[in-house]
Amino acid sequence: MPSSMHDVQSFHKLASFYKRFIRNFSSITDPMTIVLKGSKFVLTSQAQKSFEELKEKLTQAPVLPLPCFDKIFKVE
Repeated sequence: MPSSMHDVQSFHKLASFYKRFIRNFSSITDPMTIVLKGSKFVLTSQAQKSFEELKEKLTQAPVLPLPCFDKIFKVE
């Protein structure tokens, strides 16, 4: 859990490197961004949830199953 403004900045920069792999990245990180805009470090409960969700998404590998070729599928 981040305990200072520097910790939040460091984690946010690290996570931003992988943002193209995380769906709705900006929506998830919005509470942490609000913390960074403040002049004083106050970790809100929303920012804490944001941190936990982002940490979970960064540490879990996505599962890519083989498609069923009998059905129509779309690649994004």
